[in-house]
Amino acid sequence: MTTQQINLYQPVLRKQRKLLSAATLVQGTALVLVGLLAIYGYGLWQVRALEQQVAHAAQQQGERARQLQALAALAPARGEDTLARSVEAAQADTAGMRRLLEVLSGTTREGRGFGDHLEGLARQRVDGLWITAVRVRQGGAALEVRGSAVRPELVPRLVQRLGREAAFRGMEFEVFSLQRAPDGGHVDFVLRTHAGEAG
Repeated sequence: MTTQQINLYQPVLRKQRKLLSAATLVQGTALVLVGLLAIYGYGLWQVRALEQQVAHAAQQQGERARQLQALAALAPARGEDTLARSVEAAQADTAGMRRLLEVLSGTTREGRGFGDHLEGLARQRVDGLWITAVRVRQGGAALEVRGSAVRPELVPRLVQRLGREAAFRGMEFEVFSLQRAPDGGHVDFVLRTHAGEAG
């Protein structure tokens, strides 16, 4: 037996699909154009917004530049004023130091200083004795020394050593007071050149 196949479906009879018709091309082109226009519109909108921001920033920069110029105009005046005050303060400090130096060195109107007395006291060191107050008046003619010692016999040792200092030669202490401290651990002393002066 022999079989034969007959194909009744002919390619010529089959309906052909057109992939790109003129209508499809027009619709696609229109769609692309609409998309491009939308992108262009959005970009244009962004550019305008950025231009407004740039204009606002430029305006602010101009205002800040004017403020800076105004401050710069004020700054030299303030700097000169501050400099003048600093110079005046330095001159006042210098004048005060000169006056102190005159008082200490004895070049005041009284002609007597007390720097030598303080220097002499500073050079004398007696272990176990400390000076708590020094009062010098009348250019060193009136002197009071207060202090404390662990033992009473250390105070005369200080007086002996002061007698070797040039500033204290010939000076007589009219008050020589020793008093035991309330806790009993040390003695307090007072040396004064004039008995009538208040301590």
